[in-house]
Amino acid sequence: MTLIASTASPYKFPRVVVEAITDQMVADDFETVEQLNPLSQVMQPKVVVGLQEPAICHSLLVKTKEMQTAVEDYLDL
Repeated sequence: MTLIASTASPYKFPRVVVEAITDQMVADDFETVEQLNPLSQVMQPKVVVGLQEPAICHSLLVKTKEMQTAVEDYLDL
């Protein structure tokens, strides 16, 4: 298989890329990302590293009927 040109990272659709290269069906995208580096010889982008266990940035839970007030409070309106 020869890849002539690509405008997208192989990490955008890791399962499809690994299946195309190896002819093996893969069930898990995160598992596939680990296989992709040696196959593609392309390093994982920084945004991909750590996606499986992302840090919690926002912990506020809001009920639907309270959304308007919550947004206004957040924006200091």
